[in-house]
Amino acid sequence: MDESIEIDPTGDGVEAFAAMYIRQVEGARVSQEDLFRAYDIWTEQQDVNGTTKGWFTRKLQDIVNFDVDRSRVDGERVQFYTGLTLTQDGYSLLDQ
Repeated sequence: MDESIEIDPTGDGVEAFAAMYIRQVEGARVSQEDLFRAYDIWTEQQDVNGTTKGWFTRKLQDIVNFDVDRSRVDGERVQFYTGLTLTQDGYSLLDQ
């Protein structure tokens, strides 16, 4: 994780989270649920007031380029961000 990124404690941290944990990778995809859950865990750890899933997506669109894809996984409809992936540290947040 890049410790040099300044986190505004009064903000929602979307830009800082994206800079530290999200990478744009052609052909990659990450579920909206996993990405938002990692962000939610991170905001709790950083004592930052997070935002809702809908606002997270809107704000993320201003920071990185991605598309949205909906697929069925095990019979359930899952929404994915395509062109994005979490860093290894980002995926580690999901293990906590």
